[in-house]
Amino acid sequence: QDIAVKNPHELVLRVLRATANPNYEDAIRQIVSTPTPNNLYTLWIRENVQICGSFNPPRPDMDLMDQLLDTRPFNLMETLLRNHGVTNVIRPNNVTTSDNESIDSSSEEAAANKKKCANCNYYKTENAFSKTQLRKRGGKSRCNHCIQTNK
Repeated sequence: QDIAVKNPHELVLRVLRATANPNYEDAIRQIVSTPTPNNLYTLWIRENVQICGSFNPPRPDMDLMDQLLDTRPFNLMETLLRNHGVTNVIRPNNVTTSDNESIDSSSEEAAANKKKCANCNYYKTENAFSKTQLRKRGGKSRCNHCIQTNK
């Protein structure tokens, strides 16, 4: 910021990296809310770091600060199991997907009442899938969230 103030006729670009680490939330709030010179532009990079957590997909209705603070916690056990090919992890009832749809604690119960996304492996209600995706056979249906985020 000092460079931009000292060189008012030059364009200054700063690149800042935000992780889902809750220890830096106050620093992010301060940087975003501090006024900057007109010639200073900031490029924020939201980076998912496994040990810190990850960001929820950005939504157009959110402002910059909300997007930089919209995170979900890291689950070591689930990550380890997924890395070893275990995709039907039994999760607690209160854990939700990024679409805010509950995941059942029993995989048999989930399979009976919901459809499994071929990409994120979450069991979701049918309204989380497009009609085209629901018609796909052989477990190849992808939920709307995975399609919208190009996963």
